Amino acid sequence: MSGVNRCIPLCIACMIFLSAFLSCSEDAIEPDTTAPTIEITYPASSAVVSGQTMISAEAGDNRGISVVQFFVGDEMIAEDRSEPYEQTWYAGYWNPGWDYDLTAVAIDRRGNKGISAPVTVALEEGSRFIPELLNPEDGEEVDLPYDLPFAWRPVPGARAYVIRFRTSDFNFMQYYCTSGGYGECFVNVQDTLFAGPLQPDRAPPIDWTAEGYWRVRAYWSVDYLSEWSEERHVRFK
Repeated sequence: MSGVNRCIPLCIACMIFLSAFLSCSEDAIEPDTTAPTIEITYPASSAVVSGQTMISAEAGDNRGISVVQFFVGDEMIAEDRSEPYEQTWYAGYWNPGWDYDLTAVAIDRRGNKGISAPVTVALEEGSRFIPELLNPEDGEEVDLPYDLPFAWRPVPGARAYVIRFRTSDFNFMQYYCTSGGYGECFVNVQDTLFAGPLQPDRAPPIDWTAEGYWRVRAYWSVDYLSEWSEERHVRFK
């Protein structure tokens, strides 16, 4: 290998080192203290929203955005690390008829934060997510199969549902159903997931030959569940 050819890799390595050195020197001489800019572009201020609502934001920074966080009041509901910066707000488990301030926070790669102006929206009356029960109907007498079918109208975005069946306040079963958006679940009558408020591990099994009451709530995450649905009476034969 000629002397010229041997010098080429060395020159390339020197250029890479010099570029990195100049970059570090620039940061040391001129540290980045510029906060990102951010603005919520949707929904508009004073909008009336319901159900599930998309929140969108535009953000910019001289050296790049690391993450955009979305807040409802003081509570962060989601974050996004790539454009377009947007997240779905499942407003249906918040209080209908109330006003909420939406804000977004942009954080750049140096940790500088920019906060958007708040956008105030109103949550439509009657928009709370609560599963609507379908079957069995209230007071219905049903044959007791091995798998007992429960059905309800699904709610947007729910990852799962919790079914609660009780024959008394101290004798009930809670069953987690991962049917997603289908709104239907078959509960095995031999299931042993029984729980009571006093001694959950010693609660007596459900008497499936008796009458009882059932209701459902939607599950988005451990922290976010809907209110319980109405409670329905069902009898077995």
